[in-house]
Amino acid sequence: LLVCAMRSGAWVVLDEINLAPNDILQRIQGLIEPSLGMQLALPESGDGHVVPHREFRIFACMNPPRLPVPPAAVATDDSSSQTGMVTESA
Repeated sequence: LLVCAMRSGAWVVLDEINLAPNDILQRIQGLIEPSLGMQLALPESGDGHVVPHREFRIFACMNPPRLPVPPAAVATDDSSSQTGMVTESA
């Protein structure tokens, strides 16, 4: 589907990309990092490199990491105790 979207100029949303395996992330790196020139390497298919249509767009989204709430924080903060999780803040 990705190659078809690239060739036709469609838009692709990759949700929760942080959960993708490293080999997938390495493969699509050429589409996400503009400094590399936008292309997708597909040596096993015989295409070599697929250069996308000028209207092709890719959006990579990820959720922030979630950390377990320490037991002391659960006892003092009622809003966090409902989920048992807290988002990491920068």
